[in-house]
Amino acid sequence: MTVYLDQFSQLYVVSDLHLQDSDVESTDKFLHLLEILPTRPAALILLGDVFQLWSSYSTNLSESQLSVVNALAEYRNRGGVVVLLAGNKDLLFKKKELGAALNGTNEDIFDVVSPDYVVMALNDEYRIVFYHGDSIDQKNYAHRLMKRLLRLRLIHLICRIFPNKTLSWMTNFNREQLGKFKKKSYYFPKDQWIKWLDMALLKYQAKLGVVGHFHPQELIETQAGKNGSGLVLPSWFGSHSYLYVDKLAYKVVKCPK
Repeated sequence: MTVYLDQFSQLYVVSDLHLQDSDVESTDKFLHLLEILPTRPAALILLGDVFQLWSSYSTNLSESQLSVVNALAEYRNRGGVVVLLAGNKDLLFKKKELGAALNGTNEDIFDVVSPDYVVMALNDEYRIVFYHGDSIDQKNYAHRLMKRLLRLRLIHLICRIFPNKTLSWMTNFNREQLGKFKKKSYYFPKDQWIKWLDMALLKYQAKLGVVGHFHPQELIETQAGKNGSGLVLPSWFGSHSYLYVDKLAYKVVKCPK
C-alpha cells in the first residue's frame, strides 16, 4: 500500500525510536520534541519501530509507553499531523484499533499508518518517498520470513487471546536476537540499498528516498542517477536526532537538551 500526501512544506522525520522503559533519556527527549514541534504546514513522520515491542492487543502498556501515546494524541489535538510507516517492530497492531486500544480514547494517534510506502509531494516537481527499509535486504531470508509470520491473522488472534503471554515470549525472543546482533559487526547491504533506491525513485518519480532500519551512526547519503539521492537515517535511540526537511533542503538536527 502506498500513501500519497501533499500540502506540507516542512517535515520532521524520526527513525527507529525503539523506546523502552530502560532508556529513559530517549523517551524524555522525544516527549520534549513533541512539545516544541510546529503544526501545519509541518508534519511528523515516524519512520517505523516506535517502541521496542508493542501491540494494540496489549492491555498492559507501561507508563513510559502511555506517556508517548498521550503526547502524540496531544500533538494531534494541537493540529499536528502524524504519519507512521510501520516497521518490523510495529507489525502486531491493526491501524483501526490504534486510538481506542492504545490511549483509551476514541481519538487516533496517527493520521496515516502505512505498512509500506509514503510519498510526499512538496511541490509539483519534488517528491520524497519514505520507507522503513527492513525489506531492502532481500538476502535476509530469516527476517523476511519473520515479517510474514507477524502479519498472519493467526498471530493477531493469539495476541488477542493471550496478549501478555505472547508479548512476554516475544520480548524474551527479541532480547536474544538483540544480543546476537550486538555481537556482530555493523552490516549495511549497500548493493541492495542502491538497487532499491533506483527502483523507488523511478517508480514514484521522486527526487529523494529516505529509509531507516539500519541504524547507521551518521547519515548515509547516496547519489542516484542525475538528480536523485537517498538517505539512510541514524536511529533516534542511538543519536537523538531527526531529519528536518524544509521545502527542497534537508539536514539532520540533534534534539535540544
